[in-house]
Amino acid sequence: MTDDELSAFIKDDLLPKVARYLYWESHGKLSRDKIADLTQKTLVQFARKRPEGAPQQLRKWCYTTARNFFRSYLRSPEGREPVPIEDIFQDKRDNPERMYFKKTMWEALNLLPEEEQLVAKRRLEGFTLAEIDEELGANEGRADYLFKKAVKSLQQRYS
Repeated sequence: MTDDELSAFIKDDLLPKVARYLYWESHGKLSRDKIADLTQKTLVQFARKRPEGAPQQLRKWCYTTARNFFRSYLRSPEGREPVPIEDIFQDKRDNPERMYFKKTMWEALNLLPEEEQLVAKRRLEGFTLAEIDEELGANEGRADYLFKKAVKSLQQRYS
């Protein structure tokens, strides 16, 4: 493909299809700005890599790349939607005793020392070690060390 053909293909074919795909993939929950950002990232990656193949193969490549960018966004702190604490305790299947227990446990977790907070982030909130490293502003691997240390500390304290 020449540069002009590639530009036309990106603008006329890929741009609307990738944006529509991201809207579909996010179940309509992403803002237009975020869809535009992820679409732009995908198309910039496409222009840099310049994969070759039939148009159908190029679209598949773009959809896969867009999906990867979307999933990375969801794993990032920016992509996580905070869950209001009230929503955690509004399970209609729970009886009042169970709701009180859940609320008490959540409050206890918020009052724990730093090591226990690390374990809570890792185990309960699903943060990856890399994300915890980033949040701490620490070197790579620091969260892994602190996590192992915290687990040992908790085992000693509660066993």
